[in-house]
Amino acid sequence: MNKTFKMNVLLISLGLCAGCNTVDEQYQRFIQEQAVETVQNKQSSQDEVSSENEAQVDEESVGDPRFIPEFNQVEHAIEATDKYQIKDRVFRLKQPFEQTQGDLTYRIDAMDIYRLETVDEHYASEFNFETEGAGIILMQVNILNLSDESRYIAMNDLRLSYPDAVLRLEPSSQLYPLDTGNLRDIMTYAGGQIEGRSAVEGYIVYGLSEDALDSILAEGDFFLSIPVSQASADEVVGLSQGDNTIELPFYLPTNIENEQLLLDNRRSIQDRVALELWGAKDILATADLSESSTEEQVELTLVKGEIYDLALRPAYEASFRYFPQGQIIVSLVFEVENKSEYPIMPYEGQASLTIQEDLIQSDPQLVIDSGPRVINPGERGKFVKSFALDKLRYQAFWQGEPIGIAVNIPTELAASTNRTASDAEVEESLASAGDKETLVLYYYFEWMPHLDQYITDALEVDKHSSQDDRTSTSHSAKVNVEESLVDETEEEG
Repeated sequence: MNKTFKMNVLLISLGLCAGCNTVDEQYQRFIQEQAVETVQNKQSSQDEVSSENEAQVDEESVGDPRFIPEFNQVEHAIEATDKYQIKDRVFRLKQPFEQTQGDLTYRIDAMDIYRLETVDEHYASEFNFETEGAGIILMQVNILNLSDESRYIAMNDLRLSYPDAVLRLEPSSQLYPLDTGNLRDIMTYAGGQIEGRSAVEGYIVYGLSEDALDSILAEGDFFLSIPVSQASADEVVGLSQGDNTIELPFYLPTNIENEQLLLDNRRSIQDRVALELWGAKDILATADLSESSTEEQVELTLVKGEIYDLALRPAYEASFRYFPQGQIIVSLVFEVENKSEYPIMPYEGQASLTIQEDLIQSDPQLVIDSGPRVINPGERGKFVKSFALDKLRYQAFWQGEPIGIAVNIPTELAASTNRTASDAEVEESLASAGDKETLVLYYYFEWMPHLDQYITDALEVDKHSSQDDRTSTSHSAKVNVEESLVDETEEEG
């Protein structure tokens, strides 16, 4: 019996068995066969398709979760499944979104949000035990390992949340309509491993209760909690929010307006305002600075500066209640390279601005320190410092003025470390702590911002104001500021 005859017998058998299956099973098998066919065509030019509805497949490959169907194939499967009934699609992502957390970059290539008509009672637990009016979110996810070493993650930690959420939602394997392409299954098959300089992709589905669906649609966005990857599988087991895990929120939109707002924010410095979508940034000045200074073999570079007017979302207005006229934010990106022989702790350091002899301290609430807390010898890292400025005072006194930037970086020295005489020539502060000493390094930079937009005396953003226009209104603005300060002092008294 030759190979051709065997293949004919196989195809006839498949055709006869198809009549025994349900429509949903036939459709799922068809999608799986299409995914396998794509791989097999690359392996052998002898594989042939006998018809539109039948494909020659390797039987051992059917059901392998690593085969990735096309996004539209998964959509069709969602519409055909008997697990739930689709009412309508309420939002589709128009552009990919990505975010880097440590060594991994997460990219959402496609996303659909559906409202459901009904849910099969066997899957009600995936929707907070609701069988009517729930929703699902389908995502096509790509995770890239930027490092040379393997990293490990638990897909359960990629959880969905939103303001006022009672619980964070895990991806649901039950609600995914096919046997292949489920990212949870793919990562389980791989033991949670993503090899160095490689990527893993697949689909995830979240089940939403009616309250959850209504909340994210009303808010205009939701977020995924992105955990730090681990160096071994043992560190992943049982980890969700361990002490050594720092999660970054990965915001995704549920309407067109917030999609554009998120895209605009991602082009700016990734301070907390951008990462957590506190509001809309209206950039007044931005510059790539690349100015460096070295102390004690620790090189600090001021990479980028940004000044922007912040239009707050209502949920975050209370955080700026001491700025009744509005707020201007200054954010700075630094990169530090540790060429010394001791660890440094840049996130523990302080930063300040000096504008017109006024001192403004950095606000730790405006940044998320997602990098390593300690940078060891031979390593480098980036960090952000942000400052909140009163909008009225900025317009009257600080707008367009040079900015002095002071930064300090604490370092750890073993008590037995021998310090040379030249160390005393460096401006420093030593504080004894048990058997360790802390050496604080000081850096200073200057930035003369070039303003692309200005704050007018009406406290509005104007692209067309000139230096002369601002000078002519400066006197009245300063009077208004002084009167405002007097009023605030009287109220406090």
